[in-house]
Amino acid sequence: MTKETKNKAPSWRRIVAYILDALIASSPTIVFFMFGVFGAKYWYGLSSGAIFGAYVLFQLFSIVYLLFKDSLFFGRSIGKLIMGLQVVNESNKVCSIGKAVGRNAFFLIPLFPIIELIVMLADKKGRRIGDKAAGTKVIISQFKTKYFNTYSAVFLSVFFGLIIILYGLFVFGGYTSFNYKYNNFVYLQPTNSMSRADLMKSKEIIMSRLDVEGYKVFFSKFENDGIVLQIPDNLVSDTKTLSSVLEQGKFEAKIGDNVAFTGGNKDILAVCRNSACSQVDSTTCSRTGDGQYSCNFWFQITLSQKAANKLAELTRNLGIIPGVGGGYLTENLSLMLDDQLVDQLIISSGLRGKVETQIQIQGSGKGATMSEAHDVAVNDMRKLQTVLITGNLFTKFGVLKFE
Repeated sequence: MTKETKNKAPSWRRIVAYILDALIASSPTIVFFMFGVFGAKYWYGLSSGAIFGAYVLFQLFSIVYLLFKDSLFFGRSIGKLIMGLQVVNESNKVCSIGKAVGRNAFFLIPLFPIIELIVMLADKKGRRIGDKAAGTKVIISQFKTKYFNTYSAVFLSVFFGLIIILYGLFVFGGYTSFNYKYNNFVYLQPTNSMSRADLMKSKEIIMSRLDVEGYKVFFSKFENDGIVLQIPDNLVSDTKTLSSVLEQGKFEAKIGDNVAFTGGNKDILAVCRNSACSQVDSTTCSRTGDGQYSCNFWFQITLSQKAANKLAELTRNLGIIPGVGGGYLTENLSLMLDDQLVDQLIISSGLRGKVETQIQIQGSGKGATMSEAHDVAVNDMRKLQTVLITGNLFTKFGVLKFE
C-alpha cells in the first residue's frame, strides 16, 4: 500500500462532510423559506422586489460557499474540518482558491453530484471528476491545531453577518420596521352568502380596488364566510374609501334595456386616470335648479373589440334626431352603477353602427357649495374608474369589526 493510498480520505467521511457543507450552504435559504411558511406575517410590508432580492442574496451566498469552501481553513471546508479531512494538490500543498473553484464548479451542474459520488467510489485513489480536472485530492488532515487563515475569518464574518441580518430583518425588524403601519385587521362580511370560489374572487377585487386607491393591504384569512385583511393605520380612518370599495360596484352601460358593456377587464382594456384624459372640468361647475352646485367630470376608456362590436350592433338600427353637427341618436348610453343611473350620454349620429374602442365616460357631482360639488365629482369619478378597472363584486360587503 502506497503512502498516498494510505492517506486517502475514507469515502464515508467525505460523504458526511459534503452533507454538512450542503446544509451550511443552504441554511440561509432554509431559514428564508421557514419564515415564509411559519412566519408569514413578517413578510407584510415588504415589496416583492425586496423579498426576491433577499432570496437572490442568499442563493448567491450558497453558490459562493460551495465554490470557495475548500480554500478555507487551509484546504478544509467546515464539513471537512469537522470530519478531519483536507484538500491538497498533487504535490500535497494546500488547495488554492483557483483549484477549490475548479474542483467544486461541477457541483453546480444539476444531478452532477450523483455522478461525482459514483466516480469517487469507483476510483482507487478516491478522486472524482472535479479532483482530476483541478489536480486535487482529499486526504486525512495533516493539521491538528492551526485552523484559521485570512479567508476563513472573512468567510465566517460574512456568513454569520448574513444570518444575523436575516434573523433581525424577519424577527425583530420584519414586523416593526417594515410593517409598523400595518397593525390593524379588518373583518369584512358579505351581505349575502356566497361560495368559497366567489369569496376568493371578491377578495381579489377588494384588494385590487384598494390598490387602485393607493392602499396596499394583505390577505390574512377567511373566517366565518368573511374576509380578514391586514390594513394600514390610515385606512382605518379613511371610512369613505373603505365603504366605497365594499360597494357591489356593478357597472353597466346600457342602450335601452340592452347591456353594451360592463366593468372589469373582460369588456374594458384600459381606464385613463391621468390629467391628459381624465379630469373634473371646473368650468362646468354651476348652480342647479334646486339651489345646489354641480361639477362635471369625464375620462376615457378603451373597450375590448368584442365590447366595441356589441356597442356598434346596438346602435346600428337607431334613428337619428337632426341637430348641430349631424344630430344624435334616438337612444342615449345610460351609465348604471349598482342599478342606479349615473349619467346618460348622448350618442353622436356619426357613431351609429361604428366600431369604436375609445369611449368617453361622463358624470357629475353635486354639493351645497362649488368646492363641495368639485370634491364630490372627484370622488365619484375615482369610484367609477375603480369599478371599471376591477369589475363588480358578487354582493356588497360590510365592515364587521376592526382589530
